[in-house]
Amino acid sequence: MKLQRQLFLAQLSAILGSLIVTGLILLLVVPTIYLRETDEQVTVVNGQETVSVEQREELAPRLDAALLVGLGLASIVTLLLVGGFSWWTGRKIIEPIRALSSASKSIAGGRYDLTLDVVGDDEIGELVAHFNNMARALHQTEQTRLKLLADVSHELKTPLATMKVYLEGFQDGVIAQDARTLALLHGEVTRLEKLARSISELSQVESHAFTLDCQPREINTIIETAVAYLSPQFDDKGVHLKTDLPPETLMINADHDRMHQVMLNILGNALQYTPSGGRVQISVSHNRDRASIHIIDTGTGIPAEHLPHIFERFYRVDQSRTRATGGTGVGLTIARHLVEAHGGTLTAHSDGQGSEFMISLPILYRTHNQS
Repeated sequence: MKLQRQLFLAQLSAILGSLIVTGLILLLVVPTIYLRETDEQVTVVNGQETVSVEQREELAPRLDAALLVGLGLASIVTLLLVGGFSWWTGRKIIEPIRALSSASKSIAGGRYDLTLDVVGDDEIGELVAHFNNMARALHQTEQTRLKLLADVSHELKTPLATMKVYLEGFQDGVIAQDARTLALLHGEVTRLEKLARSISELSQVESHAFTLDCQPREINTIIETAVAYLSPQFDDKGVHLKTDLPPETLMINADHDRMHQVMLNILGNALQYTPSGGRVQISVSHNRDRASIHIIDTGTGIPAEHLPHIFERFYRVDQSRTRATGGTGVGLTIARHLVEAHGGTLTAHSDGQGSEFMISLPILYRTHNQS
């Protein structure tokens, strides 16, 4: 409404200015012209200026002419005021719109880094600010797309190169088509399949193209379900998985399947980096408003220079180790997006000896269980 108010005040000012100028011209200019034209018609009688009836009749047309001159001057000044107002309006409104139109064409042509200077705090200024926000979002999306393509290309190179070498070896007869090599090729195909699923899921969570079936869920149940699912894998590797859950019931508003996925991704990551004989512990803490799930492992830890990047897609602290275990490098990225979609946060901490991941979520309510 600021622009509308400014335009109204400008129009009102132009009208009032025109009326004031017209009045001043009629009060000052017209009498001056009239008196100059009638000086010779005035006679002095007993020290006073007088005009006869005949002289008045002769002066009437001159008065009309003076009025016409005054009105003409007032019209010219009014046109100048209106013209000035129109010029100001054009500069205030038309020029930013033209700039927006030109910038829109540039963005349509792929120049997503283009922004405009915000002038004023009215509706036009807000429109330009929103346009800049849109341009920055498009630029970020384009950078994300380009980086994703580069990452995917990089991730595909290794399995495809391995498969190509073995297939060419089969053709040339230098590699035997035995069970071991066929199993290796099957493993590479499985890795590609897993990568394709992960990329599809990553694309969904990064673009928010998914829905959550949020209902009141017990946080202990979510943890226990994930622990039961992964316990065989922990047992096979010889890593002890321990839980320390609160006796009271903590309810959160969550999509059970998505939070189950988050727990699997984080616990799976802990399992990868924890050697045999190590330990992974899950505990829960809470205050009045939030509950926090702590996942602490005794693994290799995360070097300080890598810690800020571990939630970036395809980022690997140890390239060879992750490839050996079949990780796609997007599990933690997906987990963070899903936690944030629940209104929570996912953070990581490491002092070089083991790591701790913490999921913080809003509490719906809590109840004390009767012993």
